[in-house]
Amino acid sequence: MGHMSLRFLPQLLLSRLPLDKPAFQVAVLAGLLLDAVLLALLYEKQFDLASAHMLSYLSALAAGSFLLFPALRRKPFQLLALILLILLLRGGIIGVFVLLLQWPIVVAALLTALTSALLFWAGYGLFISPAAASDDSGNQTPAFVVSVVIYALLLRLAYLGLPELFFEEAYYWNYSRHLDTGYLDHPPLVAWLIALFTWFAGSDEFGVRLGSLFCWGLAAVYTFLLARDVSSSPLVSLWSLTLLAVLPVFFFTGFIMTPDALLIACWSATVFYLHRALVHDQGFAWLGAGVFIGLGMLAKYTMALLPLTVILYVLYDRDARKWLFRYEPYLAAAIAMLLFSPVIAWNLEHDWASFSYQSVERARGSFHFDLPKQLGSILLLLTPTIAVALFALPALALNTQTSSAAPGRGSNRLLLAFMLVPLAIFLLLSVGRESKYYWTAPVWISVVPLLAYLLCSSQDTSRLQSAVKRAWPPTILIFLVGYAAILHYWSLGLPAVAYRQNFHLLGWHGFAGQIEQLVDENTPPGGQRLLVVGMDRHKLASGLGYYRSRLENADRDSAASTPVAETPSSHLFGSNSLMYRFWSPYTNYIGRDMILISDKSRILEKDYVARQFDRVGEIRTITYDKNSRQAGTYYYRLGYGYRGNEKLFR
Repeated sequence: MGHMSLRFLPQLLLSRLPLDKPAFQVAVLAGLLLDAVLLALLYEKQFDLASAHMLSYLSALAAGSFLLFPALRRKPFQLLALILLILLLRGGIIGVFVLLLQWPIVVAALLTALTSALLFWAGYGLFISPAAASDDSGNQTPAFVVSVVIYALLLRLAYLGLPELFFEEAYYWNYSRHLDTGYLDHPPLVAWLIALFTWFAGSDEFGVRLGSLFCWGLAAVYTFLLARDVSSSPLVSLWSLTLLAVLPVFFFTGFIMTPDALLIACWSATVFYLHRALVHDQGFAWLGAGVFIGLGMLAKYTMALLPLTVILYVLYDRDARKWLFRYEPYLAAAIAMLLFSPVIAWNLEHDWASFSYQSVERARGSFHFDLPKQLGSILLLLTPTIAVALFALPALALNTQTSSAAPGRGSNRLLLAFMLVPLAIFLLLSVGRESKYYWTAPVWISVVPLLAYLLCSSQDTSRLQSAVKRAWPPTILIFLVGYAAILHYWSLGLPAVAYRQNFHLLGWHGFAGQIEQLVDENTPPGGQRLLVVGMDRHKLASGLGYYRSRLENADRDSAASTPVAETPSSHLFGSNSLMYRFWSPYTNYIGRDMILISDKSRILEKDYVARQFDRVGEIRTITYDKNSRQAGTYYYRLGYGYRGNEKLFR
């Protein structure tokens, strides 16, 4: 049913729209032209891009409202959701044309209006038209699922290069400008991937983030394959993709470039191969598992929890114990260790710095009872609907399902183990130490096929499952609208909504320009340029290093010749700045004049800061804007003749 209906999805759409009626043709064409003309005129009249495209689109809809009156009476909430989804997606489309590609506004407006009309009437025909309401052929569910996946993918593609980087992304970009086989706080794969994608896609935001979308695609492929192995129902595979497209944990790790994006991709591939090995008894699958365990360890040390789970499972499960006496698991372990060996070598060369930082130093941290925070993060990562659905999974583990499409007992137990063992470790750690809300991100991908079966199964085992199935479609729409609104806000803003001040790097294209102007104004003629120093752990230095490089168009091979090397961090004053103490030894800057940047004036007021210079200037403020709205305020102070007191670095 699912595959056949998807093959004829275009024909299904065409059959539901009155394309042969002149009134429909005239109305759609008039709305498209009105949208394009009004958008171009408003933008030429100095309206901001967000207001211009929203006003023009809503005006076009109002002009053709007679076509929508029946739907407004029949499905008002669905129609409103469709309008919002297209309205917010087209912000990314017009942003790409005008801000990134810098096409003439007339061309950009026409293409945006055309794309918006195609997407709107496609959604209207498939889900809101009278023909859709009366369709009982079984086409609706596959069409809805595929449309959700396509929309979520288009949303990320449209906005991938528009919002400024997050602090963490800028920090990992700095990794890529100092390529190595290891780093203090993470293994090197994120740096290698950013270097690869920025090499051929450019060092703008799109190039930096492209690797995260690639990782999401890899995770989607392996999750689809796993779901196909777990259940014979094609809908389970499709719903698995929908979960990957909609759940916050996967949506944002497929947009923001962090080690978690790589970890989730490697985790999903490893789970697929381990399922093939332990459930389907395929020895060669261990080799695939070994490769992706090794790659996962190059992404984030958290990957070690998955082989630990495998060991516990093999010892526990009677049928799986035979693998203790087969060579394939040991060959997989050797492959994983070989791939991970560059990190071991880096640690050996640097006094086991990274291993110590991730273990001993974290263990020495102060006591934090973060268990409620870690449990609450599950709601944030999974949505309340799917978090509740987790409680329905034990029924699958007991194999109470009678459907032939139900996951087998072996699949249920193995996939639940891949979720429960790492989750238990994270929860245990959060009892006594500070935790991060995203720690559990990779564990949920293991049970995506099981959750997908619960959502599409025709046999409800409990009232809980029935409630989850009813709540999931509106949850999808609510969260997709939410994602689109967030991305629109980060990129173009929202009318009458102020920016959250100092939120990551929003507005830093202009902020970096203001900093460069300060450097130019305060550098004596013929003298050495002022050194810009971010006075926090690593965020300010990372952001300024990235956007100063963008400003100077300094995408060169050597980090030593770019503003990256000229933007150290607070380790110059004895603080912990992670990798910056490796990249920028304080001895390199003795005698330099500096401009110190901080988000807190009290940091610049500290006596130990002033004592590091021959003399210092007054503390001043600098504000910056994004889309003609204030986006933040920072403080700066000039320091002349950096001394680099050795006592601070003992």
